[in-house]
Amino acid sequence: MDLKQLYAAVVVRLGREVPLPRFLLAVDTAVRSWLAKYPSALLLSGAYFTPQSLDDALPLAEGFYPALLDAVSAAETGDAAAAKSSETKAENAYLALWRTSARGKRIKGDVW
Repeated sequence: MDLKQLYAAVVVRLGREVPLPRFLLAVDTAVRSWLAKYPSALLLSGAYFTPQSLDDALPLAEGFYPALLDAVSAAETGDAAAAKSSETKAENAYLALWRTSARGKRIKGDVW
């Protein structure tokens, strides 16, 4: 996931520039909260690291882009509706990834 595109979308949505340290902190906070909630095997395509600049690429699945956009916007504005929307979009993105990975598999006891 490209942080430059995400930053540009946040600037357009808010109508003002966001200080880069606050933006990177909001991105890191959102991603780490999802990693605590969902299994990283579905969310990440590599090892996660804290982003240090806009040139860094997140190994997060592209389905989480709208949820991350809402999460960063909510962190910057304090909007509870955007925070709720972010959680809903993250849940839907995770379920879509889970359905895709589970397609064609059957449960055999406790193991797929």
